Amino acid sequence: AIEQLWRDLGVEEKLQTWADNPSNAWHVNVWDQACEWLEGLRTAFAEECASVSEWLPILETGLDTLTIGLIPPLLDQVVIGAIDRSRNPDLKMVLLLGWNDGIFPAPPRERTLLAEHEIREITETGILSEKALFSEIAQERFYAYIACTRARNSVIISYSRTGDDGKPLNPSHLLTALKRVAQIGETIFSPRDLSTELLHPIDLLNRCIAEPGNASLGQLGTLADPDGFLEKFARIRRNYASTSLSLNTVQRLVGDELKLSVTSLRDLAQCPYRFFAQRMLNARKREEFILEATHLGEFQHTALKQFHEAVRLRGKEWREIKPDEAVEILETIQEQLFSGFNNGLLNSCPEHHFVAENKFAAVQKFILQTLSWFNTYQFNPVAVEVGFGPGEPLDGLQIELDNGKRLLLRGRIDRIDILEQDGEASLVVLDFKSSEQALNKTELFTLLNPQLPGYLAVMQNQNGPTPLQNGKPVGAFYVSLNTKPKSSDSRKKASKPISAFKHKGIFSLEIASALDSSRKSNQFALNINNDGSRRARSFAALTEPELNSLLATFQQEARSLGNKIFNGEINPFPHKYKSKTACDFCEVNAVCRFDPWVGKFRIIQTL
Repeated sequence: AIEQLWRDLGVEEKLQTWADNPSNAWHVNVWDQACEWLEGLRTAFAEECASVSEWLPILETGLDTLTIGLIPPLLDQVVIGAIDRSRNPDLKMVLLLGWNDGIFPAPPRERTLLAEHEIREITETGILSEKALFSEIAQERFYAYIACTRARNSVIISYSRTGDDGKPLNPSHLLTALKRVAQIGETIFSPRDLSTELLHPIDLLNRCIAEPGNASLGQLGTLADPDGFLEKFARIRRNYASTSLSLNTVQRLVGDELKLSVTSLRDLAQCPYRFFAQRMLNARKREEFILEATHLGEFQHTALKQFHEAVRLRGKEWREIKPDEAVEILETIQEQLFSGFNNGLLNSCPEHHFVAENKFAAVQKFILQTLSWFNTYQFNPVAVEVGFGPGEPLDGLQIELDNGKRLLLRGRIDRIDILEQDGEASLVVLDFKSSEQALNKTELFTLLNPQLPGYLAVMQNQNGPTPLQNGKPVGAFYVSLNTKPKSSDSRKKASKPISAFKHKGIFSLEIASALDSSRKSNQFALNINNDGSRRARSFAALTEPELNSLLATFQQEARSLGNKIFNGEINPFPHKYKSKTACDFCEVNAVCRFDPWVGKFRIIQTL
């Protein structure tokens, strides 16, 4: 009945007549959608019989769902599409985006099953139709030809000079080829000041938040503001405006000497506001009587300290302890430690006791593994959980700042090993971690991970009569106490010595043989060749001048950070290195005014 009504009224012919005018071409889309709706109605209710009053709500609901997308008449010549899908030859101008190496042309697909020559031979037999490598490259060049020959007037090709992480990017090699055969001009584009082109304040929302100090944003008063957006923008700008502490306030909080642990120095390098909240205002999460990661780390450190003290009470070195004797010592420590640690927290519930048992078992495995390494490791543990700073056995590291101010580093070193030969003492620092710690050159030099160079700098500045105070620091290593098993791709690799306790860090090339005389103990990640030279791209093994340069850089960066605090700089300005930011695991984000979506990060460039 509906089709007959449309035929009687000549709906299709009328809409086609209207659509002959290019500005009314959308009438054809209306007719197509109406026909699709009617066809769907016929399919859904083919066997249904109902009265007119029952049909009307069904028809009205279906008609209400019909929509049509229209392109404004002034923009109806803009076409956006991929090169391999855009075939319209009638184009005045073509803009080609993303002509960077590795993006266009797209790199060939990785071959995991067949080699390239095998694919070529099989393709020639006709058995497979998979394209060989040269065919994919030719296809990409063909796409470039299509893209550059579609425009009647001009072609604009763009590429990025840097990526999101700040690393430089190379233009496509096809663009280089085009420059050789055609007269192509090149222009560097930079963001324009759009404040004079705005029609409404809402158009400037993102820039108003992200650039609160931009002077051009003050010209917004000339815009109509019926909805009060300007007042809201002003409030946002005030919230994100640069703030700092007065020198008098800094003096009251800190005095003339800023006392920090090396870990606090990391917080300062990551974000000034985090340091201000946690270290200067002592902001902390509410403590609960539950077992947290910090408790477990403290528990393992305490067990290692008590084992060292027990060995000393027996008048022995670690290397003189037999495995059975070590187990006997550890059993005594476990019984005492479980009952007295943190007011009985470990025995407060079966779950806590079970987790603590696993952590203690990891300590026992580490100690037994360490005893087996003494066959190739020439150093001896001399101090465990030794403090440095005022009132501690070791001196703190004092760094002179501007205007007579001082920075004093204090803290605790997990373990110090010593090697005495030819009247000289060499020192190695170990820092125990509850999980595996990656070693990154950029993080070491920018103080995002300052513990290893910081502890070495502390030991380098000792001055006293004992070998521990006048020894020469030659290495610092992270040691993971995590014994989580790792998968292996072969039985041979799985049968190798345990690598969960592998020492990763920085050391002087001169003492490599003293660390691992066999080069096969799997205790250290030395990254050196058989002839004693450093492997390419390795920064762990350092010459003595390189090690001294690293420690000098540490003190220079620490001095810069200390001066910023005394200047009152506490703005939320978190770092961003690759995909990691200071906001990822921040404990003060509940009171911080920084919004990761609109705020600016301090981008760390890879060294």
